[in-house]
Amino acid sequence: NGATSVGSYDITVTVSHRNYNTFTKTATLKITTSEEALSVAFFNGNVYFQNTLDGKYLYSYDGEVLEFISRDKPTSVAIVDGEMFYISNTIFSSGIFSFDPTTNESQCLLEVSSASQLLSDGTYLYYNVNKLLGGDDNGIYRVKISDLKDDEAEITPTKLTSVKSGDM
Repeated sequence: NGATSVGSYDITVTVSHRNYNTFTKTATLKITTSEEALSVAFFNGNVYFQNTLDGKYLYSYDGEVLEFISRDKPTSVAIVDGEMFYISNTIFSSGIFSFDPTTNESQCLLEVSSASQLLSDGTYLYYNVNKLLGGDDNGIYRVKISDLKDDEAEITPTKLTSVKSGDM
């Protein structure tokens, strides 16, 4: 019947052929929406977001042009002192990234498995790890932003809690 919008629809299917008995079946079709939270951030005059029409990859929109940025899948974004940081989780890698709008390039600053949320107080980035079978890895961590940007610094995240966490 062409139903594509969210809702419930009564559907009747009839199958017939001259050599067979006609078969008719009625059912209710329910179309629902996904309640998945997607990452969106306004930064440097553009909107950056997960494009659900293209694999949830990172895109930007400046009010006129929609632009593919990278194959990163940003699940959480933090804007700190004019810089954009985000967590990207893909099948093969996961980490905290920085984004440079002048070159449209991202850089992985720290590999982090199963990180999900990113917050900042201006000095630190806070993130949580919620692995299905994470054991000791689960918890909330923080890492100093200046260490992430210093190529010489040894980056050692500090674990603040040792349990699975929900929303921070």
